Amino acid sequence: MPSQIGAEHLRVDAADLQQRLESGEPATVLDARGERAWDESTSRVVGAIRVDEENFQPDPSWPRDRFTVVYSADLHDATSAMVALRLVEEGFTDVHVLRGGFEAWRTSGGPVESK
Repeated sequence: MPSQIGAEHLRVDAADLQQRLESGEPATVLDARGERAWDESTSRVVGAIRVDEENFQPDPSWPRDRFTVVYSADLHDATSAMVALRLVEEGFTDVHVLRGGFEAWRTSGGPVESK
């Protein structure tokens, strides 16, 4: 299973994520942008939890079966996939990478909040 993190079926588009969040579906959204991208930005996806992509450890309180999405700012979503793989290794069962990361979210008009 971990080798499939990059597979298309484990990615979610910004529009799909927005629809899920608007429906009230419980979700964990993780912001795994690198330090530079984080510092240069003034916002994040509404409700997103900032995580350290280099030393990532999932919070024990996060439900392992909850819809979980990771986004970053790097080309080809590599950082997101790395964090998603770590989640799968820790027993998370519904992990997805936001295709195109934060830029795709912002471009699609997804809601953001000040960080």
